[in-house]
Amino acid sequence: ICSAPEAVECRAKQYPGLQISQLGQDVTCNPSVGLICKNNKQGLQQKCFDYEIRVKCCHCGPSTHIPTTTTTTTQPPITSISPTTSFPVISGGTSKPIIPSTDHAHCTCHFNHGDFSVGSIVYNVSDHDGWCYIGLCNKTCQVEPHSFRCDITTSPVTITSPTTTLLPTTTIPHTTERPTTTPKYPAEKNCDHEHPPKQNGDSWIHNQCTNGTCANGKVIHEHVHCETPKPIACENNYPPIKVYDESGCCFHYECQCICYGWGDPHYVTFDGTYYGFQGNCSYVLVKEILPKYNFSVVIDNYYCDDPDGLSCPQSLTIY
Repeated sequence: ICSAPEAVECRAKQYPGLQISQLGQDVTCNPSVGLICKNNKQGLQQKCFDYEIRVKCCHCGPSTHIPTTTTTTTQPPITSISPTTSFPVISGGTSKPIIPSTDHAHCTCHFNHGDFSVGSIVYNVSDHDGWCYIGLCNKTCQVEPHSFRCDITTSPVTITSPTTTLLPTTTIPHTTERPTTTPKYPAEKNCDHEHPPKQNGDSWIHNQCTNGTCANGKVIHEHVHCETPKPIACENNYPPIKVYDESGCCFHYECQCICYGWGDPHYVTFDGTYYGFQGNCSYVLVKEILPKYNFSVVIDNYYCDDPDGLSCPQSLTIY
């Protein structure tokens, strides 16, 4: 800006109304060195505020004295976070997974975290003994399990449409129809080898991150699907922490609840807001918004004959 400034002025961008000496940070501001602030000298937070500096330069000669203002900030760029799609996680034991609905025409069958429309195949598996197992979504949105020998084939139902206009005397075209006798399927298999035994169609939590389902005597294991955690930025500049759910398998991010104070006296709240309380009285530092434990913290300040006329903390009361 200029080689020999006559004067410099410094202030914190967040607190423009406070002087450097009132911020409680270790900062140097003079014409010889300009502005110096080191993060590792800033107490508990270990971070300098964003500062602005104004420099007064003198250009000797016929030119006019022009004060120059330069603003420097250390604010990091803000990254835009796109929202992520949430997926529900459903676990626990149910005899037949269904979604209750009073309108069966628009309901679906729910099985292994998936939705199936009426008339669709929910699952189709086989075992090494030659048995096939099929689950169908019926009109009441319940999963109907069926089992049969895989080597038994059935003729598909075909309907032949006539190619000419039908008159009253026209013979009805031949149609291959389904046999009138219903094939007898073997009895459904339960998972009796489990402890405790499980009924066919039961679902349960196998371990911390795996669910189990009994499908006609076979246990199908499926990993719990976790919602993708959404990154967050905390106002108090502390890094977010992982918070796991009750299962201990899925987690989300939350900001750390930290407040602190120093000096004569200076305070930073849970959301990173700075306050300086210089009165000769008591202040409420912490208090519940919605009382549950009746917890609060009160600090008592008094004038301690400081040369600058500041107050000092005298006692801290925790209720």
